[in-house]
Amino acid sequence: EKIYRFIKGGSLNLPLTELLGNIYLHDWQVPLVRNVRIREVLYGRYNDIGFLTRNSSIEELQKIFDELQQELDSNLQMTTFVGSDVHFFDAFIENQNGCLYTRIYHDSISQPFLLSYTYSHPRLFHRQWFRAALIRPGQYCRSFEDFEEERLYLELTFLANGYSFDFVEYHLRQFFSHFN
Repeated sequence: EKIYRFIKGGSLNLPLTELLGNIYLHDWQVPLVRNVRIREVLYGRYNDIGFLTRNSSIEELQKIFDELQQELDSNLQMTTFVGSDVHFFDAFIENQNGCLYTRIYHDSISQPFLLSYTYSHPRLFHRQWFRAALIRPGQYCRSFEDFEEERLYLELTFLANGYSFDFVEYHLRQFFSHFN
């Protein structure tokens, strides 16, 4: 029967810790977002990971990051990466000759053709998964060729996980008839 007290830190998956982290990051990101809005660039953040697109010199961008780093608490670290492309969760975002290019990102570490579900889910969920899986490339893929590549990948994934060819073809037709 011991009582413990945390003086510093906390478990990252506790809702209170996540809330406090989001409050802190919100206050910290206000100058960055203000700067982003002025220049009409894209900024995204999820928990403690963020990205932005910007068409300026690396030196100017590094100056902004240096100013933000000075505002951070000394216990927090900011890691920056500057490049022409980024993967943000399952989206691949790239600057191709001044045009924004997007598609689905497949992590090379994760096992391909794997569906994340449990066998106890009702059959309705299985139908909805295929449709939801097709909606995502419709939203992410900038080109029709990328969408077609992802569609083929999804068909193979469902077939490799025991779904019938008829199931896949039927729901593919349903998808195209609904979204025309």
